[in-house]
Amino acid sequence: MVNSQVETTELELVDLSHGQVDPDADLGDFQATHHISGKDLAAYALADDVVSDYSLCADSLPQPGVPQGKYFHFRWVSNTVYPGVARSVYLYLPHGAEEAHSVNLAVFQDGRDYVGPVVRATTVFDNLVHQGEIPMTVGLFVCPGETGPGYPFFGGDHNRSIEYDMVNEDYGRFLVEELFPVVRTKVRLTDDPKGRVICGISSGGACAMTAAFFHPEEF
Repeated sequence: MVNSQVETTELELVDLSHGQVDPDADLGDFQATHHISGKDLAAYALADDVVSDYSLCADSLPQPGVPQGKYFHFRWVSNTVYPGVARSVYLYLPHGAEEAHSVNLAVFQDGRDYVGPVVRATTVFDNLVHQGEIPMTVGLFVCPGETGPGYPFFGGDHNRSIEYDMVNEDYGRFLVEELFPVVRTKVRLTDDPKGRVICGISSGGACAMTAAFFHPEEF
């Protein structure tokens, strides 16, 4: 089933704004959904500080003479690990990735957050690959499942907590068995676990550690 799904998956070439949301509206939706109020609201406001002296470094900014890569979007409905759970997935290929003999991979949980203006991971890939600072590396930006059983503690019906907070092999297996084959339709993905990294923030970071722990042969 996975092989036939991979063969029929359409990767749509999109611009970097695809799927991005207004951060203020997104935060408001989160606070309303989870009934956050009182002192917790103040804590979230502090955590979302945008007036500090942090600024993007040169690697996160477009540089003269550095070609841009290609940014693809595809929809994926899991059929083995999380049956019926749908999500958006993005794949970024720096210039020359499709012709490279072997390509490394970086996987990002809450994927769209890394493409947005705070991190600009795709620009980082462009610059570092072009400068020879890292080998040819593509980015797989995976959004959490949109529906699922959720956790009663958190409420709602999203699948993020099931995927990110469970300490088992499931999410790593989902990546390896379901999404990596899609990446291979575009590039020659390395089989060397030293050429693959996985990262995330908060529960996404815990998820990254869990996936690598249960699948050391892959990451």
